[in-house]
Formats: sequence, structure tokens, C-alpha cells
Amino acid sequence: MKKYSLSDLIQSADLNDGKCLSKEYKDLNTLVEWRCSKGHRFSMAYVFVRQGAWCQQCTKQNAQKIKLEQSTFTCA
Repeated sequence: MKKYSLSDLIQSADLNDGKCLSKEYKDLNTLVEWRCSKGHRFSMAYVFVRQGAWCQQCTKQNAQKIKLEQSTFTCA
């Protein structure tokens, strides 16, 4: 298993247009502080970021927006 470092977390945050706010990294399952591109701060273990998870607040807002757009769609 690859040993990750703080620089890996910083790189992952950059790929998500965000920022890693934590100054140290212990292991994949330890909570880390992050900030997304919209300024939301959240705690998430790096294992989930590695699996593609990111800001839950943005994810929730995007899901609500898609649901709203689908509910207003009508067939002719």
C-alpha cells in the first residue's frame, strides 16, 4: 500500500480546485480539514477524497439543482 504524504493531499485538493487546510497528515482514515472552491470548509478522511468524494455541501446543492431542473422539464 502506498504511503501518502501531506503533499499528496495538497495535490488532490488542487485537482478539486480546493485547498487542504491541515498542516499534518497521519493516515488515510484520519479526518483532514479542506476548503472547496466555493469557500465551504469541511472535514473528510483522505481515503474518501481518493475515492472521488469532495465537498458534501456542493454535492448536495448540485443534486438539488438537478432535481429542480428535472421537475420543471415537461414533454411536448
